[in-house]
Amino acid sequence: MKNLLAKLVIIIIAIFSTNSLQACGYAGGDLTYVSIGGSSYRITLTTYNECGTPFANTATINFECETGTYSAFSIIANKVSIDSNITPLCNLMAGSCSSTYHSLVKHTYEAIVTLPPCGSWNMYWSGDWRHAVSNLTSGGNCYINVKLNNSVVHNSSPVFDNEMLSVVGYNTLTNINVGGQDPDGDSLSYNLFAPYNFNQTVSTVSYKPSYSATNFINSAIPIVLDSITGILKIQPTDYFYHTYGIEVKEWRKINGVMTNIGVTHRDFTLSVRSTANIIPVLSGFNFSANNTYSPADTIYDTYKCFDGNPITFRINGYDADIYNPAIVSRNDIFGITWNNGLDNTVFTAHNNGTDSAYGEFVWTPDSSDINVKRSFVVNVRDSACPYNAVNSRHYSITLVENDLSLSNDTSVCYGDDINIASSNTGIYNHFNWTIDGNPINGFNSADTLTINSGDYTPGNHIIELEASDSIYGSACSQIKQMTLTIDAPSFEAGHFPDTAYCAGDIVIFDAGDADSYRWIDENGALQSTDRYYSPASSGLIVVEAYKNTCIAMDAFDVLIHNPPAFNLGNDTTIENNESIILSMPYGYVDYLWSDGSTGQTLLVDNTFDWQNVITGRLLLGGICSSADTIIVRIGTVGISGAKSSDINIYPNPVNDVLSIELDKESKDVKLKLYDISSKLIFDEVFSGREYKLKGLSVLPSGNYILKIINGNSIFEYNIIKK
Repeated sequence: MKNLLAKLVIIIIAIFSTNSLQACGYAGGDLTYVSIGGSSYRITLTTYNECGTPFANTATINFECETGTYSAFSIIANKVSIDSNITPLCNLMAGSCSSTYHSLVKHTYEAIVTLPPCGSWNMYWSGDWRHAVSNLTSGGNCYINVKLNNSVVHNSSPVFDNEMLSVVGYNTLTNINVGGQDPDGDSLSYNLFAPYNFNQTVSTVSYKPSYSATNFINSAIPIVLDSITGILKIQPTDYFYHTYGIEVKEWRKINGVMTNIGVTHRDFTLSVRSTANIIPVLSGFNFSANNTYSPADTIYDTYKCFDGNPITFRINGYDADIYNPAIVSRNDIFGITWNNGLDNTVFTAHNNGTDSAYGEFVWTPDSSDINVKRSFVVNVRDSACPYNAVNSRHYSITLVENDLSLSNDTSVCYGDDINIASSNTGIYNHFNWTIDGNPINGFNSADTLTINSGDYTPGNHIIELEASDSIYGSACSQIKQMTLTIDAPSFEAGHFPDTAYCAGDIVIFDAGDADSYRWIDENGALQSTDRYYSPASSGLIVVEAYKNTCIAMDAFDVLIHNPPAFNLGNDTTIENNESIILSMPYGYVDYLWSDGSTGQTLLVDNTFDWQNVITGRLLLGGICSSADTIIVRIGTVGISGAKSSDINIYPNPVNDVLSIELDKESKDVKLKLYDISSKLIFDEVFSGREYKLKGLSVLPSGNYILKIINGNSIFEYNIIKK
């Protein structure tokens, strides 16, 4: 008898441990509303009950305005649908209402109501009994409510992505998607809260010690609910049933202030079951054509530059379970779905029902998507038995407008400073400047480049700016180029020295390569607009040359010398005992005679180192001169009565060889041949009576002077070269 009783107790405990919620019925629910025009709303009540629990065909929805004087009232909502089993049971068990496995049925009720404007309508339903599950001290009638501020023109409650996930694996890291989307574009925030009971008054459920609204189950990791995405992350280390609540707030900017316009409370019960199944996981964004899962793909919130083209990416799934043919169910295969949270997107699930499923997304954004974070949720569910493992991931993508601009192509003058500016919407904070591919300053926070053009050679240079951001990174980097032309001035100040030259000389000044020119005299009068200029008079000269933005300017003095003409007199002959004084104009500084003397006068007599042709040159400024030439002949009476008639010179005129015959043998006779400017052409010495002076054919035709010095006798002859 004791053994039978013990067996009966074990059976009762086993049944209770696997199906303890069967007696209470209620497992969770939520209340939502949709604006259908004017002040009318469609109210939807959703409840989740244990399979096999009796249910009513109608539900009473109550209304009370918390900020006005409207009277409370209620309406009847009719049941519109029943989902026989929303528990993630495997295909072998789907649709069954099992007494062995946890299975839930979804009931949906709807009604239409007209609500006058109120700052806070509280809509609620209270009905099914909540049992005292593992984390609660007692049960009670459940209470679900939602709040609406319909003082704004239009508002609907959020639309939630997924059914209530009722079963998770023990010590399995799981992401539960309890979030949704707002049809009005309002912002949503999520937080954990203690669900309500209604036992004559509204009160929160009573948690057992060590449990609370934010710690509703023991977990190997801290329980985290992402307040923006609505993804709940847990790794439960408790078995059986645990109640928790999600509060969803809607926010809208009204008159510049973010205002709470609605609150939805979602009531859940979670069942934790022992399982050897490994939960499938999802990759981050994959913008390549790769459909193989990589643990390195961990970017779930990203940025892309908007260029008007479709954006294609993949989300790859992975399940670490290995196929075992001895097991009827396939816990290694899975499928991928999503919540349609990204408008204008074509989603294709590839290879669902295999061990390599992935989702392909082709999103065609428009300008309304720029600088707006767009979010969506992807779900992965395997085929394990008795319960499928379900995991969810939240994804966000923000488009950034491609709007970097750079200064227009420009020209500067060599040596000038230049500022090159860029502009953008403020998303960039890293700037990499290069000139002709050579880095300038590297990455820095300056969106303006300052350089001195004198550090670079004249000509065209390519300036390139690559801008990126520490947040957006290379996903939205941009490169812009411009051409900088550095014009070299055709000359610099001091290029033209002060210059002096003689009247009649041709001196031309060159202003170099430029677009236009101005030569101005010391009176401010424009003298020329040509590149080349030859001044006609002395004075200060100002020159300007223009090339694009370059202006070259210089000033210099020009002194044009005009020495006076003078006359040394007519050619003359003096005897050996006579002399003559030659003179140039008085009052000048620099004089030069053909014998090298520098006096204003020159004494010519028989002691003069004489060349017959005498030139006087008057110098001005060391560069300019006037000159005159005179021929002075000295009588030719030699020693011992020698006469010039005793010397025979022929032929004269001569072409090449000039023959010289003396009247007697002589020794060391000197022959000197001069041109008309007194330049010595031949200087030779011979002994004997005859000599032939050769090589005259190379001389220009004209008059020459031949001197014969024989002892103390000097003879001079005019020679004509043919």
